Formats: sequence, C-alpha cells, structure tokens
Amino acid sequence: RLGYAAELSDVSLELLGTSLGQLSKKMEEAARGGKAGKLFSELGISVTDAQGKMRSTEAVLGDVSDVLAKMPPGAQRTAMAMRLLGKSGAQMLPMLQGGSESLREMAAEAEAMGLVISSGTAAASEEFNDNLTRLQAVLRGVTTIIAANLAPVLKDLSQWLVDAAKAFQSLSPATQSWITAIAAGTVV
Repeated sequence: RLGYAAELSDVSLELLGTSLGQLSKKMEEAARGGKAGKLFSELGISVTDAQGKMRSTEAVLGDVSDVLAKMPPGAQRTAMAMRLLGKSGAQMLPMLQGGSESLREMAAEAEAMGLVISSGTAAASEEFNDNLTRLQAVLRGVTTIIAANLAPVLKDLSQWLVDAAKAFQSLSPATQSWITAIAAGTVV
C-alpha cells in the first residue's frame, strides 16, 4: 500500500523502508518514555492506542503526514520530517505533503488495481516458498543417495577404462589402427 504511494511520489522503496524503520525506532523510544515521546506529544501524535498497545507504523505515518501537510513548505517542515523519519525524512516530503487522506486514497487505488497482496495470499506464498525449499532439499538428498549407491560401480567402471586405455597403449600400432577402424565403423 505504501509502496505504491512512494512510487507515485518518486520516493524509492529503499528510502520508504529506511524512513519507516526510523519512525518505528522513534515510536519504540516514545513508548518507553524516551525523548521521542515528548516530540510526538507536542505534535499531538499518539504512538499507542487506547489499550496502550503500539499503533501500526503506517497509522502513525498518517498522523505524521497530517502534521507535515499543515506546516508551510520550508526549512521547519524539512527539519521536522528529518526529526521524525531520520535523514531520509526530507526526501519523503513529496509522499507526505497531502496528509493521511492522500495516503489513504493512494492505498485504495493500489488495492483497486490489485497491487495489494492479502495476508492470506502472503501466507500461502510463504508456505509455497517453504515447500520449494523442502523439495530442493529432497532432490539434494536423492542425488546424494544415488551418487552413494553408484559410487562403487562408477569406481569399478572408471578403473576398467583406465586399465583398458593402458592396455590399448601397449598394443602395436597396427593393432591400434585395426581396433580404431572397427570402432569407427561401429559408431558410424
């Protein structure tokens, strides 16, 4: 959902991830009573819900975007974005300048276009990937078992070929030519 909003705003997914990570750290700090709590409080943003549980980073980002959207463009807004989202905050402003309503609209558009994967689909996809990993392990195991069972036979075969090659080298040139001619005639 936020990825689509980032793309529309020319914000890279890497930058979005970095910013969300910084916001999450600030939220954790605020929830523990750290100095970020004062910042969120001054802005009227709560990082916890009515039951005292942490709100989602996406929900808090919506509140942050509302605060930033109300500020006039300029150094103060950029500084506030950086205080809340880290160094990448300034680059996030194009995505956040429309406030939480704009983020909701872009998220709804992403869902309408089928860009959002449901949690059920994501879980099924994860299970599918886990099964692919299991199948790869089974194939490696089968390959190991086959190789282990064939090793003695392959060892004997390769030794026979080495012995045959040595024996061929000890034959007279005329016999070698005769065997070569027969082999060539058999192959063709």
